[in-house]
Amino acid sequence: MFSTISESKTITLPRPRRGCHLITPKIVKEIGQDLSDFNCGLAHVFLQHTSASLTINENYDPDVQADTETFLNRIVPEVSMFFLLASLVLALCWCQLITFFG
Repeated sequence: MFSTISESKTITLPRPRRGCHLITPKIVKEIGQDLSDFNCGLAHVFLQHTSASLTINENYDPDVQADTETFLNRIVPEVSMFFLLASLVLALCWCQLITFFG
């Protein structure tokens, strides 16, 4: 027989630099005591940050974190001409709208 137990907790983590960061120890430190009565369960994690994402992967090999960060830096570099161009186009369109309606 299964019983339903619900727990909710807000955790604030320090803002790290850009990159992939292992946050499991910080989360376990915050909720470890709350988990002591559970044998199995389901966790919902909600990140309240627009440019953060969460990946769940094995952490046996430290190369996994380095490989993931290398891949992400390759597909979304720190300075991307696409994003710079898109920002310029939006700024120009905004100026044209102001001129048109102003």
